[in-house]
Amino acid sequence: MMSTQSQMPRQDLYQEMLSSFLHSGSEVALNIAYEFGREDLKRGVGILELTELHQQALAKELGAAESSNSERVEMNRAASRFLKETLCSFEVSRLCSKQSNVALTRLYEVFEDEAKRIAHRLHDESAQVLAVIYMELAEIAKSATVDTARRLGGVVLHLDEVSSQLRDLSHELRPLILDQLGLVPALRTLIDGIGKRSQLNIAIGGSTEGRLSPELETVMYRAVQEALTNTCRHACATQADVLVWRDEKSVHCAVSDNGRGFKMDSGAMALSQGLGLVGIRERTMALGGSCTLTSQPGHGTTVQVTIPL
Repeated sequence: MMSTQSQMPRQDLYQEMLSSFLHSGSEVALNIAYEFGREDLKRGVGILELTELHQQALAKELGAAESSNSERVEMNRAASRFLKETLCSFEVSRLCSKQSNVALTRLYEVFEDEAKRIAHRLHDESAQVLAVIYMELAEIAKSATVDTARRLGGVVLHLDEVSSQLRDLSHELRPLILDQLGLVPALRTLIDGIGKRSQLNIAIGGSTEGRLSPELETVMYRAVQEALTNTCRHACATQADVLVWRDEKSVHCAVSDNGRGFKMDSGAMALSQGLGLVGIRERTMALGGSCTLTSQPGHGTTVQVTIPL
């Protein structure tokens, strides 16, 4: 029936469906209402728009009806049932989205657990191996010639560099300070490491006013880490600022740079995806939060994440 009437204006089609159900109570009319709602969901029609459509149709029906108050009450009850059936697809979509967010959150928890395991092994086992190498080199140096001892000293310097890089990599995989001291101290350590490896000057400000949940702190940390990585790789910036703050309902963080920026148009989403911000959006949305991107050519880019407490 929907296909045969699809050429009718939406208002007229809904009016006809509602009127049919109010006068007949037919289950067929309810099935059509469900299909109407499902098509609107596919087209991106919002719940408020669909509810307004229903209210207009119902007002017209009540205005045309010559009935008692009790009959009008029954009409309103029947119309409410009809509306619920129309919105059924929206509720199913909401539940599916909620289940997807739960699954996505669990997936990222597994990822963080694995990153923590790798980070610990990388830090502890590499430290043990390097300690053995340092001791063996020291023993060799005792009986070595002056020239060989000098060359061994150069090897030790290279090992020091390797040790430092492994330590930094371990911290970036899963910083122990995030679990021990919280978000802002972990971000300071992250910023210090990025600053040493790049030409980017990074300032941090703000506070979370105490510890947040481990899950929330992890998502915020990863968001800043990804945003700063993108800045280093793509923005051609010299300065970046990280700001963290908290209000009564949410915690926020913003990463801004003075880089080249880009034009915010229909291609902005695709560009941001190319810059690796998809993961930030997925993580924040899984916690009921949001991630916004603003930019202007020649005036830098700002990534802001907001997550409810």
